[in-house]
Order: sequence, then structure tokens, then C-alpha cells
Amino acid sequence: TDEVEEGLDSFVFVVNTDSNTVSVIDARVNKVISNITVGDQPGSIILNPVTNRLYVTNSESNTVSVIDYFLSSNQTFQTNIIASIRVGNYPVNLELDQDKNRLYVTNSESNTVSVRWCHK
Repeated sequence: TDEVEEGLDSFVFVVNTDSNTVSVIDARVNKVISNITVGDQPGSIILNPVTNRLYVTNSESNTVSVIDYFLSSNQTFQTNIIASIRVGNYPVNLELDQDKNRLYVTNSESNTVSVRWCHK
């Protein structure tokens, strides 16, 4: 959940590996309000509440999806997929260093860690 921005603190983000989506749940009413299509076999997800971005590993497509999320002027939840970043083979975990504005991705089949700068 995003506990930084008012109005977004009730939204829960859930990765659905079998359907290659991320569901957005409004916890106030326990209802799925959006399903976002990402790459093949999404696994890990991390949220940057400062930039309102989600990062999702896609193990079978060797990518990380970058999703911008926000409340529109009429308070409707909106998302935009802004990037699909190529990383090493079979990315599985994410870590975000907000101070240095970097995303770390572990790639299990290439025994590497990808480091990416996060746009603000």
C-alpha cells in the first residue's frame, strides 16, 4: 500500500503470476478496481510511494514493468505502464534504495544483480 499520498493508502497491489497481471484492490470496499497487464510470470512487486511507481519482475520475459499510478482529478484510480526494462535472466526479487534512487533486481538464472536508476 501507499501510505505516503493521501487517498492512495487504501489501495493494495497484488501480483497474479498465472494471468500476467497486477490487481489493484480498494481495501475500503474489498473490491478489485483494476487489473494491469504486465510481462510473463510476474513475481515480485515493490512500490515507490515518493514517485507513485510500481516495479514488477517478469521472470519469463526477463523484464521489470514500471507502472505509474495516481488519482485523477475526479478521484478515479489511474495507471500507465511507462516502461519495460530488460534485466538479466529470470528476475525474481526487487529492492529499492529511495535515497540513491536505484532499483536492484536479482536475476536467478544469470547469477547477477541488475541496478537501474529510477526516474522521478
